[in-house]
Amino acid sequence: MKRRRSSGFLLFLALLLALGAGFAAVEVVRGFSETVDAIVAVQDIPPFTRITPSMVKVAEVPRVSLPDDVFRGTDVRALAGQYTAVHVLKGDVIRQSHLAQVKGDRSVMSARLSALGRPDVRAFAIPYDRETAVGGEVKDGDRVDIVASVKIDTPSGQVGVGKVVARNVLVLKAVPAGTEGKGVLVLALTPTEIEDIAFAMSSGRLMVALNPYETDEQAAVTPGVTGRLWLEKYGPVSGTER
Repeated sequence: MKRRRSSGFLLFLALLLALGAGFAAVEVVRGFSETVDAIVAVQDIPPFTRITPSMVKVAEVPRVSLPDDVFRGTDVRALAGQYTAVHVLKGDVIRQSHLAQVKGDRSVMSARLSALGRPDVRAFAIPYDRETAVGGEVKDGDRVDIVASVKIDTPSGQVGVGKVVARNVLVLKAVPAGTEGKGVLVLALTPTEIEDIAFAMSSGRLMVALNPYETDEQAAVTPGVTGRLWLEKYGPVSGTER
């Protein structure tokens, strides 16, 4: 008798478990099949780019796949004028964490500087042309070294100096060269680097060296070169040399 009761209880328990599993499966399927409207990117949107209505659209997406910080609303015009803080891929839903938090009248450049997490850096612009900036191939987000070539007055006359004055610098914005071949690079620099570069801009010229993705920053820690050091390294130029 006890054995029959035990068997009946186990059968009842198995039925409950089966029903529970079936209910859970139905809920999972429902979660994936139930869709809601959300705003998604129709193209890749680079970081700190002003969003326009043509970059996004309203699409149906599974409710279960929506993150908690999804941008609420289905009016793409509500995003107009806001800026991305990260690279948004085509097909991604727009999230609050994707957007730069521009406070009050502060610019998006201020937001980008804040996102670096380095309160010691400032945005500073330097002019360039295709000859001084790797043929104009420097883009937003690249890393560069800044090389100064200046002439300094000394008691014995002017001395030419070449020196890397800033290493592995982040390019916040590369304004393309126009028809005259001149553009602007907005860089993230420390105040000390800004002073060194400002002096070089008034006393000579600046050139930009593009860094690879995996750069050896210490390779740019150099003693610099002067006319005397140049001669010590290469020797005087004879009349037959060109």
